[in-house]
Amino acid sequence: MAKGEVREFRNVLHAHAERYPKMEPADLLKLIYQNEFGPAHLHVDSEESLSAIREEFDGIEEEEDFEGSLYEDIGNGYVRLNFQAVDLLDYPIEKINEDFVASAGVKAGVPQRFLRKADWALAHLGEFPFHFTEEEFDEAFRRYLETCKDGQFRPIRHSRTYREAYAPSYRVILKERMRDFAEEKEKDIGKTARVLKRVVWILVFIAILVVLTIAGIAGYKFFAL
Repeated sequence: MAKGEVREFRNVLHAHAERYPKMEPADLLKLIYQNEFGPAHLHVDSEESLSAIREEFDGIEEEEDFEGSLYEDIGNGYVRLNFQAVDLLDYPIEKINEDFVASAGVKAGVPQRFLRKADWALAHLGEFPFHFTEEEFDEAFRRYLETCKDGQFRPIRHSRTYREAYAPSYRVILKERMRDFAEEKEKDIGKTARVLKRVVWILVFIAILVVLTIAGIAGYKFFAL
């Protein structure tokens, strides 16, 4: 990996190790896999995807104290969009599905690059606050490779410990889709602010007219006396 890629990859691993202290080897492998392969779906049926996302949202238990961010950077131009942090009024399910489908298959992951990233993580595991050993990660990595003898690197599930601790519910999408969403939100906020400003000026103008009208009526009555 180039120096810039190593720096980004190191930052991603460190951030996730600190944010999710109950990560296990499988969860690190999944993070590395998603970093390289993204959504890992070359062809996505939009209707099936939309149905799956709706079902997942239906199964989310509302947590008033959820402190996670809307999305988490996983490097290589991808983010995890956290469903628990989504305000569906701002980011409707149809838009989420649109961004996910648009992200799938855009960039083809490279198997050899995935292997190099996993090897790098193993060699530098001691730099990060993970709560498992190099031996445990190496064993999990080898077990995973045993299932990929046909040369196909399959998606990896989160560990049971991770699922029970964090109830992950997200989609991996291109980071640029989130930038587009943020820009659209800023434009909407700007439009709303301009409209409110106009409304305020109209109300002020009306208030001034009312005051002047009342003052005029009072003055007329005074002189009439």
